[in-house]
Amino acid sequence: MPAAELEQLESAHMATLKAIEDAHCSTVALGFKAIGIIAVSQVWHHADPKDETLAAVGKQLAVDLPKMFDLGWTDVGVFIDVSGRYQDVPVERSRAEEAHFQKGLANASLWFAHRLVTVYIVRGPDDGVLIQEAQGEEPRVARHAFREEIGWAVFEEACATLLKNSMQFDTAEQSKPQGVPFTQPRTEQTLTARHWPRVSYLGGVGAQQPSPSSSEFCAALSTCIFPSDAREQRTLLNGLYARTLVSGLGKQTALNYRRLPWGPEQVQRLVATLREVASQPEQPCNQVEKLDMSANRRLTLLGLQKFCRPASRRALLPALRELDLSGCIMLTSLPEWASQLASLERLDVSNCPAIRSLPEWLVDLQGLQELLLRYCEGLTSLPERLGEIHSLRTLDVFGCRVLKPTLDLGTALDGLLAHNMPHELRMRTYQRPAAQET
Repeated sequence: MPAAELEQLESAHMATLKAIEDAHCSTVALGFKAIGIIAVSQVWHHADPKDETLAAVGKQLAVDLPKMFDLGWTDVGVFIDVSGRYQDVPVERSRAEEAHFQKGLANASLWFAHRLVTVYIVRGPDDGVLIQEAQGEEPRVARHAFREEIGWAVFEEACATLLKNSMQFDTAEQSKPQGVPFTQPRTEQTLTARHWPRVSYLGGVGAQQPSPSSSEFCAALSTCIFPSDAREQRTLLNGLYARTLVSGLGKQTALNYRRLPWGPEQVQRLVATLREVASQPEQPCNQVEKLDMSANRRLTLLGLQKFCRPASRRALLPALRELDLSGCIMLTSLPEWASQLASLERLDVSNCPAIRSLPEWLVDLQGLQELLLRYCEGLTSLPERLGEIHSLRTLDVFGCRVLKPTLDLGTALDGLLAHNMPHELRMRTYQRPAAQET
């Protein structure tokens, strides 16, 4: 499909969505933002002789296309690298074809990194290629090289996980009845307009990992194999990934890492990547206004403390307006760098049962408007000077069963309204009325 035709289809799709929104006839479509492109990441050293890749993609499209059409699309473009660019085997490219090939190569990361492109990552027990490998002085022998060893596959998957938020990953393992090809399509119930999976693992098991830093990616690529000119292709992919990392991740205003089972190692990798981006002269991480780390059940205070600049305690994301740590059940307190968030307006640490108290520096957050502490069942006290946060409009302590009356909140918070607050101080939600115009 020519690019111009694809652009026309996309314009028609966006016009349809706008018409739906203007007519207020579908709340489902309002939360749906994606473009009609599906990029397939596969091991493409061979030409899919058993049609396994095409079968996997076809089965998934059979599930996805009806939903796409219901949401206003009239057509979808599917990009498969080996057939989407002019190859030089078995016939050499012409000059015109070479020019098209190089242009596509320079933008290879865009297919997989773009936030609105849907990516199918083909995995499975049969995924991989046979390669000839030398073993010392012995003759070269054939062995099976898996996806994680293939340079282009590693690059594509790294790009796919770079900008898409954690709620856009479909990582559920699919059942595999005997005698059925290695991939099964997602069930209808998992497809919603609001959280349309932008990354789907077809076959096998996949899970979102932290986006690697340039140095980590370079190290991983150094042991990967390529169909030809390994040194040249490594140099190309390292440069492409580094530019995509800074220009893509560095321009984000919101980072969503919700409900990820990341332990200390993964958190350290994420921080290393963010530090690399933040070290750029233009300081791109200054644009991040929202960080969602909620429902990370393995996240600890030690891991969270790492979100600061190296050799200092300065916040890595100083422009944050929203910080969501709710549901982090191993979190025992707030990180010190959060005291520097002068623009912070909303702090949510609900459902963190290991938190016993809040730091006194909380009063320094003079822009804070919402403090959500729902069901912090271990919380016993609040900072005595909490009422000095004059911007505070909402304090939610519903379900804080053991919170002690160490201060008179009604007085200390200067007019915050208490709703459903029984005498035994099982606190509910407090809201300070907005200043009335005169």
